[in-house]
Amino acid sequence: HCEKFDVASGSPTAGALADDINAGKLPTFGLLIPDVCNDGHDCSAATTDRWLRSWLPRIKKGPDFTSNRLAIVITWDEDDNHSGNRVPTVVIHPSVKGKQVTTRLDHYGLAASIARIGGIRPLRRAHKATDVLAAFSL
Repeated sequence: HCEKFDVASGSPTAGALADDINAGKLPTFGLLIPDVCNDGHDCSAATTDRWLRSWLPRIKKGPDFTSNRLAIVITWDEDDNHSGNRVPTVVIHPSVKGKQVTTRLDHYGLAASIARIGGIRPLRRAHKATDVLAAFSL
């Protein structure tokens, strides 16, 4: 069951994720997925921004991030149907401050990154995609 590894994150100040951040015990790979309001699907960009502003400083202050063991990838899963299917993606890591990548990246490239982290071969289209993290030299 997929839910087997689901853990409620809690809040930025208390709960499972806050505990793991404080202890420097974030997993090798994890997803912090907001609800459909905080992810901007059903609520405003301001709501999404507030959610990100509550979590990002907390994660960035943790020992996993400050020791360069953690990269944060923020991406959206859809566009507004007016921009040629371009979705924002931000990669945050101490070594990539101000770095811009001009290579076209997509969700297949993110899947390639996830596969590499897991030590498996990327599947289907991800196999030929540009690894998002590798594009940022991570």
